Amino acid sequence: MSAKEHFNWSWVELKGQPCLHVAPKEWADGARWAAFTDEFASSFSDGRVFYIVDIRAGEEKTDLDGFKEIIAIYKKHGIESAVIAVITTDQFHDMTATMFKHLADSRDFDLQIKVFLSDATATSWMEECIGSGSS
Repeated sequence: MSAKEHFNWSWVELKGQPCLHVAPKEWADGARWAAFTDEFASSFSDGRVFYIVDIRAGEEKTDLDGFKEIIAIYKKHGIESAVIAVITTDQFHDMTATMFKHLADSRDFDLQIKVFLSDATATSWMEECIGSGSS
């Protein structure tokens, strides 16, 4: 299962750090997210991950199981921390924020996740996190 089949992504540099901006082409299940993560995890050589994830294409089907697997993949690749900005729609914002807050609070991993309604606000927050050394 290739990332190219199911995701659009680009690398952006924010405050001197590589940040992966990713969006599924259509709804992606946990197995697809896990495969995508495994494919790119080794790209973060300093043990820190910066992701902007746009899930608007299928957020009504989003569940935490796939994202729990992503944390395990990060650990397998020696990644110690992750800062993830999630872009969602107004309709699902509260539900998505609650799910990701639960994930961030329940894992034995240095994880920051915040949910946004636009790419601009997600990018701005990510720049603040990188600039302050958060992760």
